Amino acid sequence: MSTNYITTSKGEVVKFSDLKRRTPSSVYFSSLHDRVCLNIAKRKISNTDSDDFKLYVNLLILKSSKVKELTSLIFLITHNVLSVSEIRCSYIEKSFFDDFICLNYNIKYTINFKQYDFIDIKYKYIIFPVKIILHKIYRLLKNKVEYKKSLIKTYIEDTINFYPKQIQNSTIFIYPFNLNFNRQRKFIEYCKKNYPNNYSLMGNPYSLFGYLLGMITKDGDFNVIEAEKKAYMIHSHELLKFNIKELYTLDEFETASFVMNGNLVRNNVFVLNKTHGVGGYCLYLNYSVLEVFTSRQYERYTKWNPHIRVLFQKINTFENKECKDKGVKLVFMHGNMDACGLYYEEELEQKIIRKLKEISLNLNVDYFIKFHPNTTDKAKLKYKDLEIKEVTKIEDIENPLFFTIFSTSFYDFLKFGPFIFLSDDFFKQDDIFGRDMVACYNYNSAEDIIKRSIVYENYKNLHRSQIELLSSRQ
Repeated sequence: MSTNYITTSKGEVVKFSDLKRRTPSSVYFSSLHDRVCLNIAKRKISNTDSDDFKLYVNLLILKSSKVKELTSLIFLITHNVLSVSEIRCSYIEKSFFDDFICLNYNIKYTINFKQYDFIDIKYKYIIFPVKIILHKIYRLLKNKVEYKKSLIKTYIEDTINFYPKQIQNSTIFIYPFNLNFNRQRKFIEYCKKNYPNNYSLMGNPYSLFGYLLGMITKDGDFNVIEAEKKAYMIHSHELLKFNIKELYTLDEFETASFVMNGNLVRNNVFVLNKTHGVGGYCLYLNYSVLEVFTSRQYERYTKWNPHIRVLFQKINTFENKECKDKGVKLVFMHGNMDACGLYYEEELEQKIIRKLKEISLNLNVDYFIKFHPNTTDKAKLKYKDLEIKEVTKIEDIENPLFFTIFSTSFYDFLKFGPFIFLSDDFFKQDDIFGRDMVACYNYNSAEDIIKRSIVYENYKNLHRSQIELLSSRQ
C-alpha cells in the first residue's frame, strides 16, 4: 500500500495518485494551484525575490505530480466532493494542510514527513537529462547564419502565424521540441526552403557532466534549478554577443526562460512573447511585452509580473462571408483530452459529444465534429457508432454554433460563429478564460439552450455579444 493515501468517511481507501482522475484540470489553472506551489516553495526557499524561488515555483506548477495531488486533495475536500476521515502523507508537513483545510473537517492526520522532493522522478532522471543531450546535439548541428537585429526563438511552425512579419527579416533559432519530432522536422524543412541563410538549430548550453555530478552531490530539486538557471543565463550572454535588439518568442512554458529574458531586457533588448494557447503555464515570466489570449491570463500575469506590459492579442473577429438564415449547424470542437492525460475532461467530453448527438436528432439539426489536429484515427473510432459528420474546414459550414469544453479555437474561430461552453458542476471554465465567456452551461441543460440558440435572431445576437466582449477588452 502507498504511504500517501486518504480514507473516506465510508472507509474507502484512495491513493493520492488516483485523485487527479477525479479532479478537473481547470483546478490546475486556478489560483488554488498557484497558492499551493507558492506555499511549498516558501517552505524550502526563504528569499521569495530570488531566481531560485521563482524557478522552483515554475517547476512545481509544471513538473510536479505530487503538487497536483495536493491541489486535487484540497479541492475535493473543500468542495465537499470527498468526505475524508484520515490523510496519510510522507512528503509534506501537517502545517501545510493547516494552511488550506480548516479544523471543522475533523480529519485525522498521519504524517511521516522525510524531505522535500517534489519535482517528478521521471523528469529529473530521464526527461531532463535527455533534454540536455538534445540541446547539446542542436548546438553541434547549428549552421552559419546571417545575424540580424531581430531574433526569433522558436520550436515549431506556429511561429509563422504569430510572427508573420518578423519572420521575414529575422534570424531564426530553432530549439528542441521533444513533444513531436515529426512536426518540428517539417518546420525545419520549411525554414531550409524559405529562409536558408537565416535559420539555424540552437540549444541552451547545459552542462551534462555538471548535472550528472549534481545527482550525487546535490538535492534533487535544486540540481534541476541550478542547471536551468546557469544554462539560461549563459545563453543570454551568448545572444547579447550577436548584438540583437529584438527577441520574439513563445516560451512562457519554459520554466527558466525568465532568467534569460530578464537579462536581455536589462541590456535594452526588446522581448515580446505571445501566449500560444489558453493555458496557464509558468507563474513568473520576464518580457518587455506579453500578449495574452484570455482575461484569466491577463489577471494572473499582471498580478505576479507587474514589471511586464501585458496586452491582449488582437483577435480576428471579422469574416467577410455574409450570414444568411439557412439553418444553424452544431459543431463540437474536439480537444484530444485523452492524449494530454486529461482523464476527467476526456470522460466529460465523451458525455457531451454523445449528448449533442441525441439533441441533434431530437431537434433535427445537422451535427459536425472538428477533431483536434493531433487526434489519431484510432482515437476517432470511439465515436464511429454515433455517425457524426467530420469537418476539416470550418469555413465550409454555414452558420456554425460551436461547442467546446475549453479550447483556443474560441479565439481562432469566433469570426465564423458563436460559442457555447459546456461543462458539469466541477469543471470551471472561468479558471481558464476569466471574463471572456458569455455562454457557459451545464451540459445536462444543453437541449433547452440549443433550442433557443438555433433561432436565427438569437444566434446572431449571441455571436454579436461575444465579438463585442472581446473587442472591448483593454
